[in-house]
Amino acid sequence: MPILEPEVQLNPSNILDSSVFGDGYWSVIHTMPRAEKALARCLLHTQVGYFLPCTQSRNLIRGKIRVASLPLFSGYVFVFADREQTSYLLRHRQVVSVQSVIDQEKLVCELRQVQSLINLGVPLTAVDRLGPGMSVEITRGPLRGIRGQILDTVSGRRFLVSVDFIRRGVSVILDDLMLARCS
Repeated sequence: MPILEPEVQLNPSNILDSSVFGDGYWSVIHTMPRAEKALARCLLHTQVGYFLPCTQSRNLIRGKIRVASLPLFSGYVFVFADREQTSYLLRHRQVVSVQSVIDQEKLVCELRQVQSLINLGVPLTAVDRLGPGMSVEITRGPLRGIRGQILDTVSGRRFLVSVDFIRRGVSVILDDLMLARCS
């Protein structure tokens, strides 16, 4: 049983669709430590579009397994807002800085891929400070079309999807997925 109800990760739920683009633009909000969910609740209340990717974490507390929803990228919330809304965000105590995104389409593509991994419900691991690796695309299965990299770790081979703008990513352990090398 979750300790708290999961936060709304996407507001509105179709925020990552290309048809949503209007007067706003994507920014990356760097938050105070452990303030991502508080900012997301504020954004939900003020009707500002955002994406806060979260994953489930299972912990043993006092002999009971507790499930918590934790942000995948600690310290970051992806916001779709106009200039007025963005300047308003700077006044929030949870916000450290607002980073403009030059390549809007690339960021949205990367965020869609992260959302696809979240939707699968498989255990995800956040990865910091990405290094070079082999670029691949999954050709079959539920992850078909997602591009990423292969990492060799102590726990096995992992498929990594990165968000280059913040130099972070998420990874999932590979099963029998069909991969093809990207050019």
